[in-house]
Amino acid sequence: MPKRHFRHKIPQKKKPKKALKKEEKKEQKFFHHDLYGDIPLIQIWLRDSQGTPYASDSYRPDPTYKPRLPPGAIPANVELQRYYLFFGCPKYFYVDENHTCVQCGTVFVFSAEDQQYWYESIQFSVNAHPYRCPACREQKKSARLVIERVGKAKELVKHYPDNPVANLQLAEAICAQFLMYGVGKLEQAIAAARKSFKRDPECVEALFYEALAEQLRKRPAVAISLFERFLQMAGSLPRCSKLCTYARSQLKILLQEKDTTRQGNDSPISS
Repeated sequence: MPKRHFRHKIPQKKKPKKALKKEEKKEQKFFHHDLYGDIPLIQIWLRDSQGTPYASDSYRPDPTYKPRLPPGAIPANVELQRYYLFFGCPKYFYVDENHTCVQCGTVFVFSAEDQQYWYESIQFSVNAHPYRCPACREQKKSARLVIERVGKAKELVKHYPDNPVANLQLAEAICAQFLMYGVGKLEQAIAAARKSFKRDPECVEALFYEALAEQLRKRPAVAISLFERFLQMAGSLPRCSKLCTYARSQLKILLQEKDTTRQGNDSPISS
């Protein structure tokens, strides 16, 4: 029989399919900032409803970017800052900034140290900045404290209506509110001061605040009498030294105004 030759095909390993196109490297994008220069941008990754991450079409400034520091600048810790992810820019360093006060109109300096405290310690938004100068901020803070003092004093008098200390605190708070804002129930302050002195005659400070409230009510004659009585009783008390100094200055002003008014009334009227 003739020999038959069988051709066996040797199985070959499948070659991996070559990628048709190599993934092109994406061009680095930058955002130009007037202060920090060209900031590199990185792509924002999000998650879909199933939790799968995907690359969005949005970019954000690179938090690891280190710009050149100008003289006197303080390096910033971007990780401690609060800024908008999609359209915000962190502060890479802090330098002194000039702002105009909305209350008095003066130009004040928002120092680099204050900025670091604002944006890293308190963690205010980097878009926030003070709108008032330090003096106006302190004045507003004091006014807020005075309003709180009036409310607390009224609440204290409500619970302890016959307490001399509570009534004295109410008279003091109302006078302070009127001096700062030009508003306040001076009649209530006078009544509280009188009640305080009536309950405790050693509480001579009540005479001072009654005199001050009468002066603010434009009743100089009554105010002069009360200031003189207060100085007579509290002149030797160390705790009333500051009140006595203020009372003497106000008494001097009231007496001068009284003399001026008397001279004006005594002078002949020219036709």
